[in-house]
This record gives sequence, C-alpha cells and structure tokens, in this order.
Amino acid sequence: MGDNLSIHKQAKFLQQNQLTKALNSSALFIIIFRLLFAVILAFMHYWSLAVYSLLGGLLWIWIYKMTKKGYQTPPLVLGILESILYCILATLKLGWNSGAYFSLISLLPVIMINGAARGKLRTFLCGSIVVFLAALFAVLQSLKTNVLVDPTFQCLFFILNLVQCCSILITVTYTIEKEKMLSEAEIVNANQRLLTLANTDPLTSLLNRRIMTTLIEEEKVKVDGDGPPFSLIMIDVDNFKQINDEYGHDGGDFVLVMLAEKLKLGVRKNDRISRWGGDEFLIMLVETDPENGKYVAEKIRSRVENTPFIYHEMSIPVTITLGISECDKFTGISGCLRNADLALYKGKQEGKNCSVLGSSHSG
Repeated sequence: MGDNLSIHKQAKFLQQNQLTKALNSSALFIIIFRLLFAVILAFMHYWSLAVYSLLGGLLWIWIYKMTKKGYQTPPLVLGILESILYCILATLKLGWNSGAYFSLISLLPVIMINGAARGKLRTFLCGSIVVFLAALFAVLQSLKTNVLVDPTFQCLFFILNLVQCCSILITVTYTIEKEKMLSEAEIVNANQRLLTLANTDPLTSLLNRRIMTTLIEEEKVKVDGDGPPFSLIMIDVDNFKQINDEYGHDGGDFVLVMLAEKLKLGVRKNDRISRWGGDEFLIMLVETDPENGKYVAEKIRSRVENTPFIYHEMSIPVTITLGISECDKFTGISGCLRNADLALYKGKQEGKNCSVLGSSHSG
C-alpha cells in the first residue's frame, strides 16, 4: 500500500514538473516577443499598445519567476487573462490579420496538461478560448472596422505571432514527450524496485524462499522435458545460536550477510542462491549432477572455513554444514528438498563443518 502510494506521488510530481517546464518555456517565448512587439509598436508610434506590450512582458517575467518557485495554477490563470486582453487590444488596433490570436492558441496545450484542474474544467477553458476567438472574429467581420495599418507591418506582426505560437507549441510538445518518457522510465524503475523487494531477502539481498521455490519448479519442468538434472545444496551455519549469544544479533546478521557474499563467489551466474530461512541457505545448481554438486559444496565449505569473518575487530569462527541432493525426472521437488535436508542433518550428526551427498530417487 505504501509503495503504491509512493508511485502515485511520484507520478503526480512528474505531472506537476511537466506543467512547470511547459509554463516556463511558454513564458520565455512570450516575454521575448512581447518586448519585441513593444519596440516595433513604439517605432510605429502605437504608444498605448507599445506600453501594454511592455507591461505584458514584465508580467510574464513575474509569471516565469512564480513558476520557478513552484506555483502553477495562479500564474497560468493570470497568463491566460493577459493573453486574452492582449488579443483583444492588438486585434482591434492592428486587425485580425495581425495574428494576435496566436498568443491564445499557443496556451491551449499548457492548459490541457494542468493536472491541478479537472479534465472537464480544462476542456471547458480550452473550448471557451476557441469560442472567444470565433466570437471576436465574427464581431470584427460584422463591424467591418477599417484598420489603418501598413499591410507590411501587419504581415510582419502575423509572421512574428505565428513564429511565437509555433515555437511555444513545439517546445511544449517536446517537453511533454520528454517528461512522458521520464515518467514511464520512473514507473518502470519503481515497479522493478517493488519486484526486487518482493523477490529478495532484505538482509542478505539474496532470493527469498517464495521466488526460489518458483525457480525450482520452473527448472523441474525442464528436467521433466528430458533436460539435464540439477542439484540442490542446503546450507546451515554451525552453532549460529552461539554466535548470536556471544556477538549479539548484529553480529549474527553480519555473519549471514558475509556468508551470502561468499556463496555468490562459489557458484556460476546461472545458478541460484536463496536465504531459505533463519540461518539456512539453499543453492540450485542448474544442469549439475550430484558429484559435481558435492564438489561445489566442498569448495564453498572450505572457502567459508578458511576466510575470517572480522566483526568490530573480532574474528568470528564460522563453519557451515551442507547437504546435497539431485533432482531428476524420477525425483519430485519435495523429495529433492527432503533429501538435501536429511543429508544436512546427517552432516550435523557427524560433527558439522562437512558436506554430505544425500540419497536419490525418493519422493
């Protein structure tokens, strides 16, 4: 439950990050073009519109800073209102053909990715902008107002507004796609972490008993299909209770972790190691007959016996007992595990610190 909530929070954070980057990129382009328009309009002596364009650019600078600080919805709403007012004033002064409406169109994708607003509200806002633009066009057509603007300047404004709109749309689309890829990668990583947690022992980072049982069952299917047999090695730490009593549970955990590392060094990459329970470990040697299994077990036993376990500058004497069994098409999984366990018990009875090959063809 906690892990699922964590993934949900990560997804929400990524969505908010997506909106922030989209707003930032949009604000930057609008700032540049608002200030550019202010210069051109001043050159044309459209002072009122030049002053508004300058103030609009300053407002978008503030919007940019606010989004940088993590604010999202208020700056977006303010930006929409400013763009609506700019669209009205510029269109009335410069005419529909100046393309001032592109400023509003460029904000549509930014509105749609605002996760803070409900889907219906976002759709309503975008629809309202489209209706507003259509109404503005219809009103201008019905009034048949004559705009006294040099067609060259009008064409220049249209091109600049179009470039601004296309720049914002391309940047926002790229941002959305990039953040989507990062979000998907994060979800995959989160799921992988959850899978790892579900399949591994938290102390030793070895496979846990549940997933090891599944892997043994899968290997047994191969064996029953005329595949080569495999061997199991059951391992138990000798006198582990005494180690816990003398060095504490932290010392005992240290022994288990170090032992897990030594077991990894003694097997191949395609073999499997698990913490079977407590101080017991289980190794599955794929495509391995019992004689070779015994050879591997003895190497592991010798490595553990002859390698010091240094804990807080104290050397803990550690030995292990191992029981080996073969799993072929004539032996069931439960029988194979029982044979390994019985061989391990026999090794304990014979004085520990040894590897014992169990009987076969039972179960």
